Amino acid sequence: MNIPRTIAGSAALAVCGVAAYGLRHLSLDVPPPYWGGILAAVTVHAAIDGLLPRPLVRSAARRLWRPTASLALVAVVLVVMGYFLKISDTYSRLWSVYWLGSAWLCLSLLETLIPAGPRHKRLILVGDAATTGAFGQQLKDDGQAVFSTMTMAELLDWLASRDDIPSHADEIVLVGAIPTEAERSALILALHGRSIGLRYCVDLGPVLHTGGDGCVAGRPTVPLLPSMSWSDNAVKRLEDLILGGVLLVLLLPVLAVIALLIRREGPGPVLFRQRRLGMGGKAFTIYKFRTMTPSAGAEAEAPQVKANDRRVTRIGAVLRRYGLDELPQIFNVMRGDMSLVGPRPHAFPHDVKWSETVRGYTRRLQVRPGITGLAQIRGYHGLVEKQEEIEARVSLDLDYIRSWSLWLDLEILALTIPTLIRRSQDRLSAGRP
Repeated sequence: MNIPRTIAGSAALAVCGVAAYGLRHLSLDVPPPYWGGILAAVTVHAAIDGLLPRPLVRSAARRLWRPTASLALVAVVLVVMGYFLKISDTYSRLWSVYWLGSAWLCLSLLETLIPAGPRHKRLILVGDAATTGAFGQQLKDDGQAVFSTMTMAELLDWLASRDDIPSHADEIVLVGAIPTEAERSALILALHGRSIGLRYCVDLGPVLHTGGDGCVAGRPTVPLLPSMSWSDNAVKRLEDLILGGVLLVLLLPVLAVIALLIRREGPGPVLFRQRRLGMGGKAFTIYKFRTMTPSAGAEAEAPQVKANDRRVTRIGAVLRRYGLDELPQIFNVMRGDMSLVGPRPHAFPHDVKWSETVRGYTRRLQVRPGITGLAQIRGYHGLVEKQEEIEARVSLDLDYIRSWSLWLDLEILALTIPTLIRRSQDRLSAGRP
């Protein structure tokens, strides 16, 4: 979180609320209900400010989406609170328009005047010296990044010796040959629970010609950047923030009850956390309700859950049957790690395996992973037992990326609940958790 910007934004929001009241009522004697609304808005704004992502490099036009998303979410939360507390009629609608309009102008100005922070990512290039040397030198000469170069063995030693990795680097980039299976397993264990990005820059020199737009430092790369235009990406992010904010408010009682049931069933954490690959190959921590025994979470490359799996708890079986274990991912959506709709994120070992065997698999990383998706409403969910099944899922994921629209997202969301009902009935009849 950029603390100076958060404080300045919260102060501007409060000042605009008072000024809007003065403009509407020609008085600065603000009554207590209005002070309560202003305080609630400032609190919500400060709470979500750290959750809204700030791209490292942004044009002037791209700066406008962030204050728009922030105020839209504040407005949604206040409307929902006003409805349930039955106090909506207390406030002037014209005051609200004046307030939000002036606040948007002030927050947009702050986005321009207060620096967002460093512009360059700090990269760790991993590979042999010959491969990383020229690549890293070119990046340094172009001023694109501050970086370090390591071999895989040096990286594993470095990860094992440090707890504050985000203070040293933003992203790890594997360059050249794909790591061995033993190296991949060691890397999975080392990165578990660490907040740092991970990307692949595969050595495609023997296959593709060097040079051109698809190359960095003269080496061809696999594109893992978002395929959407910035405007489409902004619309989708705003969709996630508005709909996600409403869902979060509505689901809080359900989340609390489920957490209490898991806690009462026995020892172990309420939430299951696991590293997954998100948009652009950046690693993030996904949240789920824990449905298995605590010891199962320690397995770095644990097998997929099957019928009558002894690792699944009694409450966990119910949660998995109705898809309720996925509900905490609404927090991933609000953080910007995930979207409400998109390709489902898989466990890291499966990403490694399927990226080598399924054509186009890595293109799924062009967008944020989703809680639900086109593949899920078409019946592809849960255990993958055959190569044809994962290929069909990937094909639908790529169809979604190519044909994305706001209306497609809304259609998928509308069909998700009926799909979950059919899925729970199928699981119940098959005796699966």
